[in-house]
Amino acid sequence: MSDRGWTRRQVLGAGLVGAGVLAVGGVGRSLYTGPTRPWDPAALPRPVFGLLQADPARYEELREAGLDAVTLSLTWSSAEPSGPGLDEVYLREIEDRHRRARDAGLQVALGAGLQYPPAWVADLPGSRFVDQDGREWTGGSGDDVVDAVFNPEVRAAQEGYLQRLGERLSALEPAGIRVGGLTRGELHYPTGGRDEPRNTFWAFGPAALTASPLPGYRPGSGAPDDARVFLDWYLDALAGYGRWQLDVYRRYFGPEPRLIVLLPSWGVRPGEVDAAVAGGLTGTTPGERRDSLTQGVDWERQLPLLREVEGVAVCSTWLDPPDQGADDGFTSPGVYLAGLARRHRLGVWGENTGGNDAAELRRCGDRVRDLGLEGMFWMGGEDLGEDGNATLEDYAALVERDDWRPPPPSPY
Repeated sequence: MSDRGWTRRQVLGAGLVGAGVLAVGGVGRSLYTGPTRPWDPAALPRPVFGLLQADPARYEELREAGLDAVTLSLTWSSAEPSGPGLDEVYLREIEDRHRRARDAGLQVALGAGLQYPPAWVADLPGSRFVDQDGREWTGGSGDDVVDAVFNPEVRAAQEGYLQRLGERLSALEPAGIRVGGLTRGELHYPTGGRDEPRNTFWAFGPAALTASPLPGYRPGSGAPDDARVFLDWYLDALAGYGRWQLDVYRRYFGPEPRLIVLLPSWGVRPGEVDAAVAGGLTGTTPGERRDSLTQGVDWERQLPLLREVEGVAVCSTWLDPPDQGADDGFTSPGVYLAGLARRHRLGVWGENTGGNDAAELRRCGDRVRDLGLEGMFWMGGEDLGEDGNATLEDYAALVERDDWRPPPPSPY
């Protein structure tokens, strides 16, 4: 089963309502420099602005436009196409792109590309997420992820890759590392698709059933107490996978790169878990119909675990949607996540959903300012000026605004 191409923009349009912490103006190697020298964002004159999917041929142009940073995303299937062991030609290409960015005065946020597993990992026994109807998750490029939440062999393969990558690339001293590991490189289970009822849960593969506290339970059946036990376990498992990634990145890349956890979608809102449990996980409550519970995007559950690791920030990858109301159930994802992050003393970043025009770029800029975000990465380099999207000139004008304030003092 696949989501068949649902983009962030399509989900928003249907009413179903990534980034690094980097130095401004090329000052310093990274904004987070380890627990002995915590970064103070208040020392910056303004938030940081970067670009996703940037063409290396435009690095100098981006810097001249006032941008501070770019992302450099690997593809795991290209880095290790035929088994454990890095491809030398590919890694030299990555190192060259990093050098070109730094030579242009841009900082770099690295992405390991776990969302692009090689065939030798996808072929491991039980490597796929499976729903309660026995359907295996498959998807297009960037969505065709494997089950590292429950499958220990897949998780071991991920750790081996990250160890080899850290041994090779930590010498480049990347300023930030983008963390997510699942579809689109973000921290969430696969989507539930468009079928009704919307109660598809991805916890029924062999490894998941072995770990499940209720292996015989199926959503939509059983007592509310069973629904509670199952849903808590499902959400906790994803939160634990996110925390595991942070530990692995720290182990192999050291204490200095800032770890930026990419959190998509609308997020589970107050009362939605209780409502879904009371309804027996039948797919009829708001959190289920928005797909928030299927995707496991329970930020209030995740952030306390993320906070336990030094130098972590969270990033809403849905910064551009408008608010749908004033309370926590209806504020936009970026607004809601920023409030939770401040409560848990985490830094906050933003990223748009992609395909946005100049007015939406300005809205994102207003959010960066009003919410005190440390910065924003714009999605993306391939979209600039295409089909009515914001141009590089629009982005440069945003950066040059005179109403920027320094980010809040460091929460660390």
